[in-house]
Amino acid sequence: MNSKFYYFGPLLYHTKLNDTEVNNLKSLCIKDGKNSMRHRLAGHISEEYAIDSDLFKINIKNYLIDFKNCYNNFYNDNSNKKINLSDAWVNYMKPGEYNPAHIHSADFSGVVYLNFPIELQNEIKEHQQNNIQSLPPGGIHFLYSCPQEYFITQNIFVPNIGEMFIFPSKLMHMVPTFKSKVERISIAFNIKFYE
Repeated sequence: MNSKFYYFGPLLYHTKLNDTEVNNLKSLCIKDGKNSMRHRLAGHISEEYAIDSDLFKINIKNYLIDFKNCYNNFYNDNSNKKINLSDAWVNYMKPGEYNPAHIHSADFSGVVYLNFPIELQNEIKEHQQNNIQSLPPGGIHFLYSCPQEYFITQNIFVPNIGEMFIFPSKLMHMVPTFKSKVERISIAFNIKFYE
């Protein structure tokens, strides 16, 4: 039998940082009004702050190398493209806040989770146990194309601390609101390729 399987659609890279790496990233996150990103971002989140993208890149360097290898394999691209981490920011998401469906203006974008409290995990479990058909509160939802029979057009993840996703910047994504009185902390970033 001569079967083939075709890669189709966007690359969605998924990995997990260890506790030391997560703590190193937390040290880059400072609530400083001078670095507010609110005016530049789509989210309905009151506290979003720029972080040092060079230091962030140093901390995730090995994952960027792994991502680049995945990119080369997925797209069968043997070019010598380099990665420029163009900007990074931390999101302190609170109850009632959300990120609407949106895209970014870069080549690829990513997110890494620094805090996803047990109260929020319990809210999601209750949501699932009650068979509620809406998206899980505080999860990340990736949308691709229009729903069709036999097409997989979405992926929904309930993140864990340390998990990282990298995806094409034009891949629509969103985060639904939650009720738990906690802070969900994530770092988002953009990547541009250069020769």
